[in-house]
Amino acid sequence: MLDKESLYQGAEIESVIASLDFLPAQIEQSWAEVDKISLRFSVKGIENIVVAGMGGSALGGEILKGLEAHLLRKPIEIVRDYSLPGYVDQNSLIILSSYSGATEEITTIAKETLKKTNKIFIFTTGGNLADFAAKHNLSVYDPTPIFNPSDLPRLSLGYSLTTLLSLFNKLSLLKMNSRRLRSLISLLVSYRDRYRPSVPTNGNPAKKLALTLIDRLPVLVGGTHLFGSISAARNMFHETGKTFAVSYPLPELNHHLLESLSFPKDVTRRLTFLLLLSRFDYKAVKQRARITATVLEKRNIAFEPINIIGRTPLEEVYWLIQFFGYVTFYLAILYGVDPGRTPWVDYLKESLKA
Repeated sequence: MLDKESLYQGAEIESVIASLDFLPAQIEQSWAEVDKISLRFSVKGIENIVVAGMGGSALGGEILKGLEAHLLRKPIEIVRDYSLPGYVDQNSLIILSSYSGATEEITTIAKETLKKTNKIFIFTTGGNLADFAAKHNLSVYDPTPIFNPSDLPRLSLGYSLTTLLSLFNKLSLLKMNSRRLRSLISLLVSYRDRYRPSVPTNGNPAKKLALTLIDRLPVLVGGTHLFGSISAARNMFHETGKTFAVSYPLPELNHHLLESLSFPKDVTRRLTFLLLLSRFDYKAVKQRARITATVLEKRNIAFEPINIIGRTPLEEVYWLIQFFGYVTFYLAILYGVDPGRTPWVDYLKESLKA
């Protein structure tokens, strides 16, 4: 069903495929360009990090929040709202992230940041936020997103996530080097070539998983360090696959979710749990995942164990983003919907302007 070349023709479909394929190139471009930016604030005295963003523009920060224990030397918080946390002061680093530069919540927060701290960094591709950065002489990364021809924020994670990675490395808030970056890019290039539309279904894990998820409700489950990238995958199910999906972290879900699997019966019969298994999970989390699978089997609820690819936690989260980018794209193709368009989100935004 997914091996017909005609399914992947047309400018909009081809732009989505190109953005998926260009993830490694996005990483390479943004890492190099952010590293060359001259920052317009003092790098000394940073005690905490706040990333303000909505939808796909917040996902880079959320992914790094999951990796906080593995990578970051300072605490990080993600804000999806119209205001900053009360603790923000001159020792806070504020990242304003809006791919379009027009996100209402973030342009509102932008004005508040000036009253709190001068440690401000902006990620955008234009719009009001770029104008705000220019007016106030703020540090900004405004990439030319040549490797995101779809112009979709959820398919620009190579830019938004790597921007934070490169910036935090520049600020000594984490440690990254060119060798680790090359290893990451090499891994993604290798697996990208297994997931492309030209690879037949029998040798394409992304196509196979999409086929198992037709008319199913995905429940994404994984350890805490993966949870930001799992949230990104959930958003891809929502926006790209037009599919209702939920996500839960281990071990938290074991304290309540297993008792919810009785009613309503028509819903639970449609669930498919995606158990995302990492070599970096705590031993107790690995045991909990095995027992959770046993409970699902006993309750006759479908599940798919998925071994996360990657030699480091960072490689794992990038791989997960890449893999589910293709999975949700193929799911959209199976449902016969445009994987790029988001008509109801667009309707809401237009209604707010009225």
